[in-house]
This record gives sequence, structure tokens and C-alpha cells, in this order.
Amino acid sequence: MTEEASYLEANRKLKQQVLESKRLVAEQLQGVSEVMDDFASEILKEREHHEKQEMQIIHALDHMGLELEKLDIFRLEKGNVDIEMSLSFL
Repeated sequence: MTEEASYLEANRKLKQQVLESKRLVAEQLQGVSEVMDDFASEILKEREHHEKQEMQIIHALDHMGLELEKLDIFRLEKGNVDIEMSLSFL
């Protein structure tokens, strides 16, 4: 009986540890989810802002008679904006 009681107690402790581990993982995943959601929102905001800038650049180059093949505006770090573009010259 004592051996069976020890086995049941060990089994109960193991189940409790598994439940606690699941809870901790769930909390960590919730935190990661919130960070990713914030990151996605920030990317969308920047994208909208950069689309306006792209349209202004495209319009200005078109007004100058330059044909734009490719234009990308992105920000890798705060305060620095990178602009990559390819133009066609005939």
C-alpha cells in the first residue's frame, strides 16, 4: 500500500508540474503574440507613410521625364530611411 501511495503521489506531482509548465508556455506565447501584433501594426503604419512618400517621388520623377523601374522605401532603424530605386535612361 505504501508503495502504491508513493506512486500515486509522484504521479499527482508530475501532473501538477505538467499543468504548471503548460500555463507558463501559454503565458509566454501570449507575450510573443502581443509583441508580434504590435510589430505588425507598426509595419502597417510605416507602410502607409512610405506609400505616400513613394507616390510623391514617382510623381516628381515622372514630372522630370524619368521612367522609374523600381522604388522601395524602408526604415531599418529609427531616424534612418533607405530609398532604393532603379531608373530607365533611354
